[in-house]
Amino acid sequence: MLVIDRLRNTGVCIGEHIRIRVLRTGANRVRLGIEAPRSIPVFREELKPKAPDLRASTDDKPPFRILVVEDDPSHAALIGLVIQEHFMTRLTVATSGAEALRLLSPEGEAPAARPNLVLLDLNLPDMPGLTVLEAIKTTQALRALPVVVFSGLEREETARKSLDLGTNAYVPKSTSFDEFSQRVVRIVDFWNHVGQVA
Repeated sequence: MLVIDRLRNTGVCIGEHIRIRVLRTGANRVRLGIEAPRSIPVFREELKPKAPDLRASTDDKPPFRILVVEDDPSHAALIGLVIQEHFMTRLTVATSGAEALRLLSPEGEAPAARPNLVLLDLNLPDMPGLTVLEAIKTTQALRALPVVVFSGLEREETARKSLDLGTNAYVPKSTSFDEFSQRVVRIVDFWNHVGQVA
């Protein structure tokens, strides 16, 4: 067993390629960031979802579904952890633009099984994220689907192009982890409530 005793925003290296950083600590929780090359397989144990609140409404409203389009497994895992820490959702990850468009295809799953929100990274391996955004917003059956763009590109023209194509929000990734997490939580909370009202 490896025991790590570190201050926040510090970390430790394991071998030449793996870095573990302490991102956030709390009274009885710690959040770690693990950086590793894509060539090193990373496995994680899936925990059982939290039991639903029995005091909540027992109607048959379908769960809030989120599609995360992100090719970097560590970024996708961090976004998933942030969301699942605060919300009871169905989370699906697509690692390419083609996979995202297949999952969103109007000919695919029934409309009730499609996501209620798309979190879209612009830097995808097979096509630009803006191409995925344009495909969503020009497809009649998907046009109203909220899409939030996450980008590590700090270019005003990229943000403007995203907004011109119909993104519902543009969020830069180049912020602190805590600030990025808070933005993700606010975005999901907002669209979750909008979906309940609609």
